[in-house]
This record gives sequence, C-alpha cells and structure tokens, in this order.
Amino acid sequence: MPWEQTDAYIRSGHKSVEEFDPESIRTIWISRKRGIKAIIGKRRGETDGEMEIISYLFALEKGWTLEKAKKWFEAHVSDVDAVSKEHFYCLMPILERMMEKPLRIRGVALTAGISRNLNIYLEKELEDFAEKLVGAPVYLEHVSALNAIGKVVNAEWNREARAVFYEAEIYDEEVADKIRKGLIRHVSVAADYQRVDRINGKIPHGLHNAELSLVAVPGIPSTSIQIVEKLDSESNLRIGEIQKALQSLAKRVKVLEAENKRVIEKTREKSVRAVVAPEALEAASVSVDLSKVSLRDVMKNLR
Repeated sequence: MPWEQTDAYIRSGHKSVEEFDPESIRTIWISRKRGIKAIIGKRRGETDGEMEIISYLFALEKGWTLEKAKKWFEAHVSDVDAVSKEHFYCLMPILERMMEKPLRIRGVALTAGISRNLNIYLEKELEDFAEKLVGAPVYLEHVSALNAIGKVVNAEWNREARAVFYEAEIYDEEVADKIRKGLIRHVSVAADYQRVDRINGKIPHGLHNAELSLVAVPGIPSTSIQIVEKLDSESNLRIGEIQKALQSLAKRVKVLEAENKRVIEKTREKSVRAVVAPEALEAASVSVDLSKVSLRDVMKNLR
C-alpha cells in the first residue's frame, strides 16, 4: 500500500489491513520522544501466529516530513513487507507490557433521546444494539482501523438509566495516560443502520457494524469514561472505611453496654439497701400533748 498523510501522522507503505484480525490490531510506541509508532496485528485465521508490524506512524508534531520518514524507514526496515528480526525483537518487551494489562475503562456509550447531531435513538433500538457493540474496535475521533487503540469487551442496556453502558480495553499507552489525567472524558459511537426515518430528526433502525471512539466533543454530552481500576480501588477504600467504622462502633457499643450494666447494678444495690435498712422499717414515734386538746374536739371526733 502507498504512503499516506493524515492531519496528525505520516503513515508508511503498509500491508492490507483486511489480511489481519481486526481484534488483534494494536498501536505501540517505538519512540515516544521522536513520535514514532507501529501498528501491529495477527493475520486472520492464525490465532497462534506472531504479531506482525503492519505499518509505521510518524507524528507531524515532532517535525516529520514524508522525506524524513522514508529515510528512517529505509534505515530501519530491511524490506517494505517485513521488519528485521533484530528490530522486531526490540519491540517485543514493549508489546508484552502493553498486552499484559491494558487500561480498562467503562461508562455510558449511548442514551435514548436526541443527540447534538439530531439523531433520535429509541430505547428498543439501543436495547437490541447493545450486544452488537461487544467486540467493536476503539478509535480516536473515528479514524481508520490502522489507528485502533483498543476494543469493547462488554456492553449492556440499562432500562432504568435508558442508556447503553460499555466496558473497553485501551492498549495505547499515550491514550491511556491522557485518560488517567482526565484529558479524554467522552466517547462517541458510530454505526451503520438498515433504514432511517426522518421525523423532526433522524431515527435510525437496525444499528450494526459499530465502533467506539474517544472524542473531545461527543454527540451525546452524557457519555463518559471512567477507569475501572480506579473505581475498584475507590470501592475497596470505601468498604475498608465502612469496616473500620463498624468495628469502632462495635467497640463503643460494648463499652456503653458495660457502663450501662454497671449503673444498673449500682442502682439495684441502693434500692435493696433502702428496703432492708432498719431505720426504714421502724415506725417514727410521735409525742402528743393531750393537755392542749379540748374535750369538745375529742367528743366531736367520737360521734
């Protein structure tokens, strides 16, 4: 394939993408400092096959021109269709690190309602579409498969939220860093449709052949990106805090129960002493001076 130039990269002459399994395609760094990436993948039907370099990307922001890129290519690649073994083996540690633990993200991919592009998504359509999003590639700003940076590993329709939630893996280290730093916060879904109704907007039906892109300005503002590892750690932290609080509360309850028991026993002892005390059982003696009582008053009380 011929050399190409996009808004961000110069792409070297490459092998046909159709020959490779789309789910295996990854973008890795060869030199972050110099702005050189490699697009790699496994050939279709070769599940146990080795990863091959499909093409190289040279970042324009690093000063690459078509002439400079071709010179670098000639100096480092023995043939247009193959990379020298020595150079390929140098890439393997990078590849292995990225493949071992990709960044896992999740969030809202689509919501029922109208988008900024005046697309109207019906709940039933999104419910049927959710499972078709699984396995879809993840791009940056809806670019071609050569710039795939990950894939969707799970998606489901949530009736209460009226939204399709996704979970995806990101293999590109630079993109993962931007997500961690909060520089990329939204996603956008692109898909083919079987037909579209035009009633105060476009109502697509039969959505299929989807892809998920990380974007700066989404068609649906409520889309989101959250890091799964971060959510799990925060959940574990909250659970730990709750457990500590419960343990502290349990200790406090025991202390209060012991204190309450002590007070009750002390009160009971005082009550018992008040009942059995001799002075409480003796009748109080009362002296009466009868000389001061008139006989008339005594006779009145006897009647």
